Formats: sequence, C-alpha cells, structure tokens
Amino acid sequence: MEILFYPCGTEVILKGTALTGIITGCLWEWQNISYKVSYFSNGTHATIWISDNEFDLKYPSMVNKNPIGFIKPKI
Repeated sequence: MEILFYPCGTEVILKGTALTGIITGCLWEWQNISYKVSYFSNGTHATIWISDNEFDLKYPSMVNKNPIGFIKPKI
C-alpha cells in the first residue's frame, strides 16, 4: 500500500478562513497523516495540526503528493 503526503513548504489556505499557511511538518500514524501548518494571524505566529481535508492548496497545479518512504537504489 502506498501512502501519499504533501511535502513541507507547501502553501495552503485554511478552510473557512482567509488564512494562508505553510506545511512545516507531517506526522504519519498508521494510515492517517496530520500536517503541522504554521501561519500568522493578527501579527502573531501560530501552529496547528490538521488533516488534509481541513485545508486547500494555494497553488494546486504546482504541488503533487509524494509517497512516504525511501527509494531503494538500483545496484
């Protein structure tokens, strides 16, 4: 089974708000992925953990999900 995630540095828009943030971390637990998103609101830095259904990509045509893990080198 392949699990896909958005890479760190991806710009997102938090749903239901006009706040723009950046994915600064990913947490993989079983088949669920949580994203650490950092953003500024009223001049204050904030960080939250959310799932991918709680944000939209700011530039969807420029970002692809990547598989988790390492690519085994061919010898």
